[in-house]
Amino acid sequence: MIETLNIIIELSALFLAIILHELAHGYVALLLDDKTAHMMGRLSLNPARHVDPIGTIIFPAILHLSGANFIFGWAKPVPVNYSNFKNPKRDVFLVASAGIAANILLFITFGGIALMMTEHGTNFISAIFFKFCIAFSFFNIMLAAFNLLPIPPLDGSKMFLSWIKKPWIQNYLNSQTYGLLTIILLGIIIPEVAQKFNISFNPIKTYLSFVLKLTNDFLLWL
Repeated sequence: MIETLNIIIELSALFLAIILHELAHGYVALLLDDKTAHMMGRLSLNPARHVDPIGTIIFPAILHLSGANFIFGWAKPVPVNYSNFKNPKRDVFLVASAGIAANILLFITFGGIALMMTEHGTNFISAIFFKFCIAFSFFNIMLAAFNLLPIPPLDGSKMFLSWIKKPWIQNYLNSQTYGLLTIILLGIIIPEVAQKFNISFNPIKTYLSFVLKLTNDFLLWL
């Protein structure tokens, strides 16, 4: 029962972190005069409006069951019509960075709450909330770090490259399929092949582990 409860807590924390990440994109776009997400009913906390059957459920499950050392997925992106922006260069950056900023803010908030809770005794309800805060802060900082990668369709690709008007850059940003293949290659295929030759090489996992170490040091400093 405890194991089942832990799974429920972790999945709830993960889905909420993903949903709030997407909502941040949509609300910032709305503030910048793009009402696309609002009109399509995507500014909602209802998980069903954000779940991508393949990216949110099937693909991560396949990776988990196959024993892959790198598991990732994605939600249905909040629709944004960039032609509605008055200052496209600035506004694309703001919308793209909104999800990451929201994740970082949530990490600091709930990580801080978890640190304060360790100083007090806990009953069953507060123990569950404590576990949620730990899981929620972890998933938020991992989502922020992962989305900073300049690989389409991740937010980092728009934040760092969208202002470059070179044709090959624009083609790169539009090649979301190739971007996902790049993530799979760097995070799963190459590490698995390297492991067969007793070589430890997983650039994405190494990067995320480094971020996690920095955040742990930050929380201990607090």
